[in-house]
Amino acid sequence: MADLHRTIDRSISISRSVADVLQRRTRTANERFAERLRVLIDGGVTKKVAIATIKFADLSNYRLTDYIFDLERFSRFEGKTGPYLQYAAVRIQSILRRAKAEGHAIGEPHIRSPEERALFLQLLSLPDAMAGAERGRAPNILCDYVFTLAQHYSRFYAEHHILSETDTAIRGARLGLCQLTLAVLAKVLGTLGIEVPERM
Repeated sequence: MADLHRTIDRSISISRSVADVLQRRTRTANERFAERLRVLIDGGVTKKVAIATIKFADLSNYRLTDYIFDLERFSRFEGKTGPYLQYAAVRIQSILRRAKAEGHAIGEPHIRSPEERALFLQLLSLPDAMAGAERGRAPNILCDYVFTLAQHYSRFYAEHHILSETDTAIRGARLGLCQLTLAVLAKVLGTLGIEVPERM
């Protein structure tokens, strides 16, 4: 794992030109947030999003493969981007905060549907992804893993009631699956050097 971390550190070292790009990305993030949410966002959040944009764009490509640097595409909140993954984690955090505020208990995850099964299987495949990334010195494997995880969660979220579920056992199990998904998302993004804001 030490080799993987060294590879990540080398590939994301920020030069002066990248610092300029980050400044541009921070401005773009502010504009996007204002447009989407109609509120001013704390500068610390936009900086995290800016850094996630650059890091994920670089690390999601195999280290020996060239790619086209497209800041507009990398900064989208849809698709395989750093901001999309941050937003996925922030959305789960919001659900868990509301659950706590409303006094809902979090239970053990329980598989009752195809979407829950697909999400759970992806969660269980984390050790394989970590081992593959270390073995190949290929952080892009972790990027692929965490993007697929976010997609599975999105399908689960779209198909199931969570906070509005009236059966307390089912609601608790689904909240447990949310909590587990958030923990894995944060772990993998943290390994990639990407912070998850509390709110976006």
